[in-house]
Amino acid sequence: MRRIWFQEQIAQTPEPSDFAQGRTQLGVSALTYSEAMSTKAWAVLDLKLVEISVAGGTRVFYPVSSEGQGLATALGAEAKHAMVEIARYRVSPNGVYGRLGASYLSFLPGGAPLWRFSLSTGVRPSPEIPYELRLSAAALLSFSQGKQDYFVFTGEASRVFQLGGKWLLQLGGLFTWGHLLRAVNDSVEREFILFSLGPQAGLKTPIGKLAFGVPMRVWIDKTVSGGYLSQFSTPSFSLSWQTLF
Repeated sequence: MRRIWFQEQIAQTPEPSDFAQGRTQLGVSALTYSEAMSTKAWAVLDLKLVEISVAGGTRVFYPVSSEGQGLATALGAEAKHAMVEIARYRVSPNGVYGRLGASYLSFLPGGAPLWRFSLSTGVRPSPEIPYELRLSAAALLSFSQGKQDYFVFTGEASRVFQLGGKWLLQLGGLFTWGHLLRAVNDSVEREFILFSLGPQAGLKTPIGKLAFGVPMRVWIDKTVSGGYLSQFSTPSFSLSWQTLF
């Protein structure tokens, strides 16, 4: 059963900040897939030397087909999650930043817990260079026998337009590469790689940033014979809002 579609949301790190700007923040996001939706809310507390973040989310299923019913049944034990993370964030005066984090992730009501280790970097926009680049890699590891491990790599690139005052418009694109590192059973057809690519737009205001994206997914599944099978998913939607203090 496919899980990378919502783990790409779990793998996303908090909003980067500019030099000398506080890191404390709140955010929410939603991501759709076929006959399901995944939501996430997070909060970050800036302790200067490190930052502590907590997050939680839920999967909502609205099955109208046998595939949707199968998804709801298979992921029922992972319908909700809670996560706590400790991370170190640093940004230079010219806007180049990096963040290293380790977190513990628990699924409810009965999914296997995961450890998430993440590394993100990028370049913040400036009046001289109105472009933003974000790259993030995360390993989601179970450290349990008979459980699956995943690796997720995400990226965003955008052009920033000044609308006046503190209002900014960002137009660009996003991509995700999700990879199943360890499978429970190699004798059945299973997910192997998820690749998604699509446009994204963001609006930054004095009270926060609103972003909207349309990821278009390609699944590369592994067959019983050891071959590969590609399948295109219907376009999905992502929506997020976050604010820094």
